[in-house]
Parts: sequence; structure tokens; C-alpha cells
Amino acid sequence: MKVIYFYEERMRRQNKKSRSLIVRMARALRDGYAISPDLELAPLLGYQEELSNEGALERFIVDELQVLDEQLAQSIFSALCDRLQRRLTLLPLHMQGGLL
Repeated sequence: MKVIYFYEERMRRQNKKSRSLIVRMARALRDGYAISPDLELAPLLGYQEELSNEGALERFIVDELQVLDEQLAQSIFSALCDRLQRRLTLLPLHMQGGLL
């Protein structure tokens, strides 16, 4: 007989769903702001250089949001766009050319 721990299973599914939402939001931010693959976004956002642009955006989202669900993701996406735009506009002009 297999014992199923419902709380743990529910948390595992919620974490998987949250991870999927984070990936989708990072891609939407990347595409929405047309961030060039040549731009090394991670160090500009204060993260490790080895992170890809998508990885840096995922980390940015996780840092901004501790718990994520579909309803929260939809309501917070525009705020995330505003926050990212503020951070990107702080870049020196010669680095802003990395954005398409």
C-alpha cells in the first residue's frame, strides 16, 4: 500500500506550477522589452555573470515575488514591467544600445 501525503503533493504541484509561471513571465519580459542576447543582463541586475538573460529575469521575478500563482502573476506583471524598465533606464547610454 502506497501512502500519499496530500500536503507534500499539493506543495510539489504548486511549486511546479509556480516555476512554469516564472519561466513564462521571464520570456514575456525578455520578448516584451526586446532584450538583445548580446546584452549581459545578469550583472546589470546584480546577479552572477554566468546567468543567461532569461535566467537573470527569472531570478528578478523570484526576488520580487516570494509566492506566485496565476492570479497574482497576471495582476503583478505590469508592475514587474515598470520595475524592470526603471532598472534598465538607469543603465549608461552606451549600454542601452544592447536593447533592440
